[in-house]
Amino acid sequence: MMPRASWSEPLRRHRRRMTIAAALDLGTAAALILLLSTLAVIGGRAVLITLLNLTSPGLPPGCC
Repeated sequence: MMPRASWSEPLRRHRRRMTIAAALDLGTAAALILLLSTLAVIGGRAVLITLLNLTSPGLPPGCC
């Protein structure tokens, strides 16, 4: 007779995953997506300005 496999560990992982998903309601998820996209835009703009300053440092400050 084969020993029965314990499924308490997978069940605990599943319950933990479900509680995290349940904690993020629609408003929280939307706010999180908005925050991350805003940070991505700000970071991308900073990288673009830095690259433009490296390629053409003769431009007056504040041109971008």
